[in-house]
Amino acid sequence: MSGINLAYDSENNYDLNKYRNLSNNEAETEIKNQEQIIIQQKKLERSNTAKIIVMAFAALVVLFCVVYGKVQVSDIYNKINSQKTELNVAESENARLKADHELENAETLAKASAEELRQSAQHRDAVSNELERQHAECT
Repeated sequence: MSGINLAYDSENNYDLNKYRNLSNNEAETEIKNQEQIIIQQKKLERSNTAKIIVMAFAALVVLFCVVYGKVQVSDIYNKINSQKTELNVAESENARLKADHELENAETLAKASAEELRQSAQHRDAVSNELERQHAECT
């Protein structure tokens, strides 16, 4: 009985039945029974403590998985948003380049048309001058 007071239970109450007139064998049997009960209670307490620690660890693992998943989803959404922003910039740049290209084409066509008109006017003037010269020779 290493430091165990069997007359004093775990609820801080004295067990006066321990001091009744019991025979030696009965007292020893009672003491052994009480020691076994105390040992079983301590084993049960240790077992419960281990179960609580395991359950707490499992809860922490689940919490970590949930938080990690949320972080990963948030990271993916951030990447999607940055890619959408880049796409919008690229689309607006593409629209600007198309407008520039169409303007250059229009300018080229306008220059070509102006050149054709000038050449046409020169040809008309040349033909008109030739006709006037021929008319002047005939008269």
